[in-house]
Amino acid sequence: VKAPENYPLATIFYHSEMHRYGYQGYDLLLVDNKLNFRLSHNYPHDAISVLATDKLKINEWTHVAVSYDGSSRAEGVSIYVNGKKMATNVKYDHLVKNIRQNYSIHKGPLSGFILGEKSLDRSFPNGEVDELHIFSDALTPPEVEYLFAEKSFPLNARKSAAPPSALFETRKAVCELYDSVKEVMVMGDLPSPRQTFVLSRGLYNNPGAKVEPTTPKAILAFSKDLPKNRLGLSKWLFDEKNPLTARVAANRIWQLIFGKGLVVTSDDFGSQGSMPTHPELLDHLAIQYRENGWNTKALMKYIFMSASYRQSSVTDPATIKADPENHLLTRNPRYRYPAEMIRDNALAVSKLLSTKKGGPSVYPYQPEGLWEELSDKVWRYKYVLSTGEDLYRKSIYTVRKRTSIVPFMQIFDASDRSVCTVKRQVSSSPMQSLAMLNDPQIIEAARFVGLRMMQEGGTRTDQQLNYGFRLITGRMPRKKESDLMQAMYTEELKKFEALPGKAKQLLSVGIKPAITAQENSLAAMSNTALALMNTDEFITRK
Repeated sequence: VKAPENYPLATIFYHSEMHRYGYQGYDLLLVDNKLNFRLSHNYPHDAISVLATDKLKINEWTHVAVSYDGSSRAEGVSIYVNGKKMATNVKYDHLVKNIRQNYSIHKGPLSGFILGEKSLDRSFPNGEVDELHIFSDALTPPEVEYLFAEKSFPLNARKSAAPPSALFETRKAVCELYDSVKEVMVMGDLPSPRQTFVLSRGLYNNPGAKVEPTTPKAILAFSKDLPKNRLGLSKWLFDEKNPLTARVAANRIWQLIFGKGLVVTSDDFGSQGSMPTHPELLDHLAIQYRENGWNTKALMKYIFMSASYRQSSVTDPATIKADPENHLLTRNPRYRYPAEMIRDNALAVSKLLSTKKGGPSVYPYQPEGLWEELSDKVWRYKYVLSTGEDLYRKSIYTVRKRTSIVPFMQIFDASDRSVCTVKRQVSSSPMQSLAMLNDPQIIEAARFVGLRMMQEGGTRTDQQLNYGFRLITGRMPRKKESDLMQAMYTEELKKFEALPGKAKQLLSVGIKPAITAQENSLAAMSNTALALMNTDEFITRK
């Protein structure tokens, strides 16, 4: 290696790939011209990083060797310069899982060594690499010294594939055991907390007084017995003396059920927020929630069984005039369902919705290539459409990219993850109607609602249509509504019979086939179901 001059970070060799949680593999870097060898399953929390104490000489050829014994310990790493073992400092020493997988999220298998460049910001300018030797097992100090003196080994000097030892097999078994454990990303604390200062006029280069983690004394002073980290904060939040947490949580549950909270500004319980419309009720719900062990289902059932919830949404002009915002809970509120509920309801009435609980995120329908267009990074993650049952999982399992969510949900006001959103806005736009008429998930659901209407609704067309109406709206149709459905079904059936192949085109939307010999009838029934799913009664809670 010939080290470059005045370059704080340079890559000598790199052999790793991006996977779901980070980089896996190993690399040799120059950090301020000090050799840094790293082995990573997911850097830095599952990795080894060893840094040599001495710098390499600039613009001078240097023989470098790195040896690793497979022990998953930093002490198993040795760095040699010109045949001599270097003193090192250990930066990270917590390698648990495998450093290599047989896949990559964007390239497939690991693609081999890259010399002198890891990425655009970690190249090897003005540096040189002359030769690279790779050995199948750990080098000993005498072997490294011989390598430096002779520059290479004779081809028959050592066996390239020694039989695996008992130690090797044991380590492999341990590694496979750890690799089988699923991972989730979590935040960690720094070994030493970073100092934080008040920034004068918000300028980063003008720090003022130093500040420490604490909580507002007006709510509840932070106990000296609690650690000043996230664990301490969580204990403070659920302290029995804390008056805020249960009220905020109970208010958000009320908001989920009634469309708005008892404190309308659910995202602001401070001095600029609204006062609760029913303070005693909020206190009562908060205390019940906390004393029942924070049992959300029990609190929701309690609210659902209340007289306030069991009111009708139907009202009259006098009531609306007396209580236009429904602060007095004179009627059951009406509001459009959240995006997730609209999608899940469509899958539920079609019997496509999976009831499976838990498991990894899933990837429902979205325009092909969308994620690739939103990122220009070489290692960008590719969206791979789910198959089978995973395509119909509840929306809570849908994968969320921080700034790119499934377009159907975004159209219906689902928020991204770039900021915390306590209360979503509720909009009404033509895009929502277009999504309900054209999204593959909704069209596929409508096909299976149509199939249910034909298979479960009875033998006559009017019975089938009425059955579908009840599935989608929750009530039986009035005579005028039945007549309109019958007219639409008849008109659609004539269109499909007049245009051979059009029914197949509609029935081919979506991955799961709806098998029937009456394709024209199913297509007409599906379009009728799709029209019903675009009514106010399907997407509005009332």
